Amino acid sequence: MDLNFDLNLIESQKLLLTPYLKQEIDVLKMSCQELNDYVEDLIETNPALEYIDETGEQSESEVINFDTEDYYDSIDSGWKYQSINEHKSDVYELNDFWDNAVDDDTIDLSLKEHLRFQLNISGLNKKLIAIGEYIIGNIDQNGYMTLKLSEIASSLKVPLNTVKIALKLLQGFDPPGVCARNLKECLMLQLKQMDNIDKNIYKVVESHLDDLANNRISEVAKDIGISLQKTHEIYKFIKTLEPKPGREFFNCVTPKYTPTDCFIKRINGEHEVIINEEAYPFLNISSYYRKVVNEDINHEAKKFIISRINSASWLIKCIELRKNTIKRIVECIVKKQRDFFDSGKGFLRQIDIKDVAKETEIHVTALNKIINRKYLQCRWGVFELKYFFYVKTLKSQGDYSSKVNAKEMIKQLIIKEDKKAPLKDRELVILLGESSFKLSRQTVARYRAELKIQSSSKRKK
Repeated sequence: MDLNFDLNLIESQKLLLTPYLKQEIDVLKMSCQELNDYVEDLIETNPALEYIDETGEQSESEVINFDTEDYYDSIDSGWKYQSINEHKSDVYELNDFWDNAVDDDTIDLSLKEHLRFQLNISGLNKKLIAIGEYIIGNIDQNGYMTLKLSEIASSLKVPLNTVKIALKLLQGFDPPGVCARNLKECLMLQLKQMDNIDKNIYKVVESHLDDLANNRISEVAKDIGISLQKTHEIYKFIKTLEPKPGREFFNCVTPKYTPTDCFIKRINGEHEVIINEEAYPFLNISSYYRKVVNEDINHEAKKFIISRINSASWLIKCIELRKNTIKRIVECIVKKQRDFFDSGKGFLRQIDIKDVAKETEIHVTALNKIINRKYLQCRWGVFELKYFFYVKTLKSQGDYSSKVNAKEMIKQLIIKEDKKAPLKDRELVILLGESSFKLSRQTVARYRAELKIQSSSKRKK
């Protein structure tokens, strides 16, 4: 056996991250709360980094302008930022850095955001939309109502009958069973969105849920007037229904407290983006350590102080970069959503994240991370930035197909369906999957709503 060993040199290109660049990306990805917690931890370990109080004053330090050459000239020229060679053990590959992010623009919304989106494209009048917004704001994470209709009518000073109309409309939204007032209503709503349901199932849900829960099957069979076997089949079917419609959104819960990154204010007829400075830590470099570093001290001590000053200075620059980047992104959103900021939620126009990525010169994957858990406040409320990018890119055989193609296919499938037995959203998911469009039922329902196509139960003739 002939064994040969060869030593070959292969030239390749890789984009590597120094700790400074890694920190810059980390700061961009953090929420405001995470950033403040991160800074607090750094202040405990870096004596050169200090808070400035809310008045902008410091007790022992002066505010430094880091954009001037004088700042760096005040420090020995031999102690500028350390090169990549000094950080060989701390170099990171960019491809491994984005937490295994795939190169798509999939965005997950919370249950309330999902419902608001459907409400905004429903074509309802402003009064019903306002009532709908109030109801959505008062459902729990399982998708159930937390207020009585009379309480809603009293709070909004509208007729009770109008609230009932709004609720009925919301109860037709995806996911099935949402906005119910109790388990019975939740299950009944799901049954009404299905086709060819045995009337005995309605009777069992209406009157015998407690009996089923206590395994009194024979009593249910006797009362309904059906066989024991048939009752078991009904029981098995009912167990396939979803008692918690909001379950699939459990991992997308909007936090109770949402620090606002920026404000949208109308000034002289134009929408201006104003960064919320109060949401950010006010930081500066300690004047004490700036003085000490220029004194005749131990070489190792000077090296340590310089590294701490450099680290603090870079953090402050990273925070400024974060502000500028978010402002640039929001300005692009405002430009594309002028009708929304002028007239309200009923005028929301969903935009492609790729368009904003191109205009802001930020990679789609990076932009997807940056807009997560960043919030803007305008006259219509507080919105997460990803709220404006409600788009999914669909992966098909390794290529990326547009949302438009998926919606067109849904439209064609519904046109060709049997009108006596229209396709349910779950059936559309299967048919789309056969054409390599891997979509969830939630996404199919949303695309159908965007096409102004009613649910299968309402399309049935």
